Amino acid sequence: MVNKYFLFLLCVFLTSCVSTEKQVKKAELHHQLALSLMKKCQYPSALTELRKAIELKSDEPLFYHSIALLYFQFKKYEKAIQYLKKALRLNPNFTSARIHLGRSLIEVNKWQKGVTELEKAKEDLTYRYPENIHTHLGLAFYKRKKYFEAEKHFQVARAVKKEDCHVALYHAKSLYFLGQFPKATAILEPSKKWCESKLPSCSSPSFDSYFFAALAYDKTNQRPKALLNLKTFLNKAKDSVYREEAKKYQKLWDLALPPSSKMEKKLKNI
Repeated sequence: MVNKYFLFLLCVFLTSCVSTEKQVKKAELHHQLALSLMKKCQYPSALTELRKAIELKSDEPLFYHSIALLYFQFKKYEKAIQYLKKALRLNPNFTSARIHLGRSLIEVNKWQKGVTELEKAKEDLTYRYPENIHTHLGLAFYKRKKYFEAEKHFQVARAVKKEDCHVALYHAKSLYFLGQFPKATAILEPSKKWCESKLPSCSSPSFDSYFFAALAYDKTNQRPKALLNLKTFLNKAKDSVYREEAKKYQKLWDLALPPSSKMEKKLKNI
């Protein structure tokens, strides 16, 4: 009788194990499908798959990290923070989740908390992509108009991410606001090509390099080059946040007038 009861319990246990193993595999398949859909910019479908993955395996930190990145993409930073904190509760050593938590906190104006998380991420000497931490720290300091600190971090990041449009542009912008105009143009000129062609999936081309190249050339008394870059920017950049400012600069330059300090100040707030 005891043996029969033991065999019954063993059978239940093994059935449970097989069932759990199937659930785990199914959850992983949903996660892989979600990542594939994200690469194809099919975000609503990816979100559905990630929710299914979490429902099947609610203790996997990677799933929470992935869904957080999706919410970050939609600028739903509070939601991203919620999922990233969950990922870190499940795995406190999940450095990638900590990096994105830091960046998300910065986006909701919790600047000091965000920087603290990024600095903590730097302590993980096993993390394979430290340049990503420097990129996010650079963006954090840039947002605070601390261009000297921002430039240092972007310089470290660009030592690895040499042809990354996003990093190159912010590095050049930091140098521009520091008054280092020749150094800014040295980065902006090659970045024009990267920002039009070498882009991550789902990213639209960026033409902002032309605008800042125009400004930097004007600062070094190269008005013909400045106008050429400005006109190219206005022809190509239909959706840039700098478009309206560029039109104002064009009017001034056509009249051979310098931009006002008010215009320069406004650029820092865009």
